[in-house]
Amino acid sequence: MIKGSIIPELFSLKNLYYTTVRIQLFDKDGIDAGCGTGFFFHVHELDDHHEDITTTLLITNRHVIEEAHTASVVLHLGPAENGIPMGGVYTLDIENLNTEFKSHPDPEIDLCALDVTQYLQEIAKEEGCSVHYQAFSYQHIPFPKELSEIFPASDVFMVGYPDGLWDESNNLPITRKGITASHPAYDFNGKSRGAVDIATFTGSSGSPIILYRQGPIKYGAPADLQFWLLGILKTAGFTDAEGKMVERDIPTKRTKVPLTQMMIHLGYYVKGREILAFDDMFRTDLT
Repeated sequence: MIKGSIIPELFSLKNLYYTTVRIQLFDKDGIDAGCGTGFFFHVHELDDHHEDITTTLLITNRHVIEEAHTASVVLHLGPAENGIPMGGVYTLDIENLNTEFKSHPDPEIDLCALDVTQYLQEIAKEEGCSVHYQAFSYQHIPFPKELSEIFPASDVFMVGYPDGLWDESNNLPITRKGITASHPAYDFNGKSRGAVDIATFTGSSGSPIILYRQGPIKYGAPADLQFWLLGILKTAGFTDAEGKMVERDIPTKRTKVPLTQMMIHLGYYVKGREILAFDDMFRTDLT
């Protein structure tokens, strides 16, 4: 049984830093193929003795890994003091990404997941200490009724690695803040997604979109659980702008106008409820 070294009751903005990993991608020749964001998610079930069995998933967008062959992620090692891991880091290499990751059963949902439970067990055995991380679970995914009651323009946080950037010295992600740009209770353009007004860049794909909530607590959730996982960032909004033509000493024939893509400070996320499809896919066969 593998559990995060931070329990859900202590879930806070500080601990959000330990929900994600930077997925550094490589092609078959070992050449840099970009990076993306992944986050931890726990699937819980009870065995015949009513003991909790926890499967730890690493979730990201399918498009993040589908053009790559291998990846590396840098993990924190415990023990922790005041919520800060003190055991250093461990670089985990993952091969054959497209066979190791399982895609969402709906091909239109851009998500995939990897069961990292065994990896964590092997690291703990090898290093003599557990991996320090914070995982989301079904408790963090809001019900439709709860979504309908939130303010249309609510504050959200995104935790990830925009443009591949991170605090490399401390192995920590970048946290960004924005607001919901479409009401989370509605499916944007009839699809299982929503929009957020937040700066997004390459590398942000797979970042969890988190809404800080106040008010009534979801039935059965810990009293201090103050975050909802709205979804997973999928794409960014772009617009085209005409490039400026510059006079040169040597005349050139200007037959085409260059177009430059500009981000419009808008991102689209896959609804958090879609993660639950992995719940059954990765449940342990206890029979």
